[in-house]
Amino acid sequence: AQTISGEIDTGYRTILCITLLDFTKKHLPHLSEAYKVIEQHEGVVILQPQDEIMASFIYASTAIQCALSISNWLAASENVECMIALSSGRPVDEKGNTLFEVTKKKTQYLCTAGLKNTIHLDHETHLLAEKENISPAIPQHAVKIIQPDDFKLLFGLFELFDKNLNAPDFKSKNLYTALGWSKSQVYRKLNSLTGMAPNQLIQEVRLRQSLQRIKRGDQTIAEVAYNSGFNSPTYFTKVFHKRFGISPRSFAKNQE
Repeated sequence: AQTISGEIDTGYRTILCITLLDFTKKHLPHLSEAYKVIEQHEGVVILQPQDEIMASFIYASTAIQCALSISNWLAASENVECMIALSSGRPVDEKGNTLFEVTKKKTQYLCTAGLKNTIHLDHETHLLAEKENISPAIPQHAVKIIQPDDFKLLFGLFELFDKNLNAPDFKSKNLYTALGWSKSQVYRKLNSLTGMAPNQLIQEVRLRQSLQRIKRGDQTIAEVAYNSGFNSPTYFTKVFHKRFGISPRSFAKNQE
């Protein structure tokens, strides 16, 4: 198979995932601008039922340059946070049932667990970009490269989150037991990977999930709080406001 330009197509694609947290009620211009930048860098938007923006690129280099352009543009936008991740792989994964399943999961997990306003990319994407040698060198201060062993932790972590995060008594001590690591190992690894302590990461993921539940509009704020693993709507409102600078009720009104 050949690419559009006539070169041999290796089958590898780099998947770009962008999660936007927009509290300005002006998310449509942000979305349209992101799509425009993706098109300029020859990316193909992958339509998703979720809120994140996802696109596919033939070249890792152009995907990274696209991510840098979007990150620089969003950095100047007020009240907007973005999480950006890139991962590369072939269409059929050893354990996946759909096209690029594992590759897409990698980017989604990095966007959920990663630091805000930071670009994360896996080791494969970094290697491909270096071999392509078709764009300027990647500014090392602008990206965080995630190693293969880190993804083993991330996949195990989110498997635990999927099963337990809505339980209020799920704490960091449960992570140590389930992962089979010592407290210091988990703390050091997660802090290096996400910039957060284990309990802080658990709360962050719960809050990000609560945003999605509020956007759906089919639950009260109290139901959102309990379903997101908080044992008190009052406490939920307090930490939500502290994290996002807006109350859950006001955020819900903005979505209308």
